[in-house]
Amino acid sequence: MRNPAKIVADTVRRLYDEGLTTMSGGNLSLRTDNGDIWVTPSALDKGLLTEEDMMCVASNGEVQGNTRVTSEFVVHKAILDARPDKSAVLHAHSPYTLGFSTARISPNVDVLAQASRRMGDRINISPYQKAGSANLAREVASHLSGDSVMTILENHGLFTVGDSLDDCYYNVEYLELCAKIWMYCAQLSANLRVLTETEKEVLRTWTASVPQPDDALSVCENEMTDASRICTYMKRMQKRRINTSISGSMSVRTGDDSFIITPFFTDVRDLTPDKLVKVSKGRCEAGKSPDEMWELHEEIYERNPEVTTIITAVPEYLSAFCASDEELSSEPVWEAYYLLRDIPKVEFGRGREYFQSIAEQLGERVPTLMIRNDMYIVTSNDIQDAYDKVEVAESTAKGTVSTSLIKKPVKVEKEIIDMYDMLLEKMLFGRG
Repeated sequence: MRNPAKIVADTVRRLYDEGLTTMSGGNLSLRTDNGDIWVTPSALDKGLLTEEDMMCVASNGEVQGNTRVTSEFVVHKAILDARPDKSAVLHAHSPYTLGFSTARISPNVDVLAQASRRMGDRINISPYQKAGSANLAREVASHLSGDSVMTILENHGLFTVGDSLDDCYYNVEYLELCAKIWMYCAQLSANLRVLTETEKEVLRTWTASVPQPDDALSVCENEMTDASRICTYMKRMQKRRINTSISGSMSVRTGDDSFIITPFFTDVRDLTPDKLVKVSKGRCEAGKSPDEMWELHEEIYERNPEVTTIITAVPEYLSAFCASDEELSSEPVWEAYYLLRDIPKVEFGRGREYFQSIAEQLGERVPTLMIRNDMYIVTSNDIQDAYDKVEVAESTAKGTVSTSLIKKPVKVEKEIIDMYDMLLEKMLFGRG
C-alpha cells in the first residue's frame, strides 16, 4: 500500500472539493496490513488537510500524530472490527443523501443501472443515535455486517465500507447521484421509474465480452492528439457532473475498422492518453482492457460510417428523464434542436444483439438517444461537436427540471419547428 496518510488526506480533500461533505462533517479511516488504522483528525478544515495532519491508531492502541483523532473513531473501529474483509470506512454528510436521511428514507439505487449493480440491495438505514456514541458504533457496525456496503444514518449522514477509500468514495458519489435523480424527477412531477426485476437480472448476469489481445494493435503517435482530447473531455465531464469518476466512456474512430476508447474501470482522475485502448474487429491492444461498453461502440461505428466519435454518459439532470416517463424536448431551444433533434428513449438492455439494435436506431438525423435507467449516448463526426452535444443536452435538461418548479416548457408552434427543419435540411444535409 502506498503512503496511507497520503491516501486518507487525498480522499478527504477530494470528498470536500467535490461537495460531498462539509468542512467539519464526515471522517475517513484506512486499515493497513499490520492492523494500524490511519484516520482523519478532529476539528480541522477538510479542504486544507495534508498527510502530516493524519492520525494513526496503532494495532496496540497507541495514538500517533499532532492532534486528536476524529470523534467518530469509535464508529470506524467498530465497523473495521466487524468487517475484517474490508480496510476502509468513509463517513460523509453529502447534501442530497443527507436530505434523504432527514426524511429517514434511502435513495433508490435502481434508478441507475451502474449504481444498482454496484450497491443493489446492500444499503440500509440505521436508527438515530448520538454522534460519536457507543450506541451509534454498535448500530452502524451491525448495519454494515454481512455484505452491506452502506448505511444511511437517520438525521445525520452515511457510513460506507470498502476495499479501499476509492471504493468508498465511488459509493458516496453514486448514491448522491441517485438521490439527485429522484429529487429531479419530483421537480418534474414525474413518476420515478426504476429497473424491473427482469432488468436487474439481465444486469446481474451480463458480463462484458473480453476482446482478443493483439500485439499488433497500439495507439499510434499520430493518434495521441485524439487520445489527449478524450482525456481532457472525460475529466471535464466529471467536473461538470456529466459523469461520475468511474462512469461513462468515450471513443474516437482511427480507421475503417478501429477506434481508441477509454479503459475499463479507470478513475478519470488517473486517466492519461497512454491508458487508452486500441480496438479493432473484436481484438484489442495487448495488456489493456477497454471499457465494458466497447461492443456498443464497435456496433455503432460498424453501422454508422459517418460517426467518428461516441460518448456514453450519466448526466445528473438528463438522468431524471432516463428514470421517468417524462420526455426531454429539444424544440424550445434552437441550439438544442440544431445539435440534438429528437431524443429517443429506449428500454434498458445488455448484450451484443441489444447493442446492435441501439446502433441501428442512431444515424445522421438521430445523433443521440437515452437508455432508460442507464445512459445517454452521443454520436458525431467530430470530437468537439460530440462533447458540445452532451453539454447542451444536460444544460437543456437542467433548465427544464429547474423551471418546472414554476411552469412547464411551452410547446413551440408548428411553423417554427417547420422552419427549424427546413434550415437543418440545408445546413446539415445540404438539401431543401
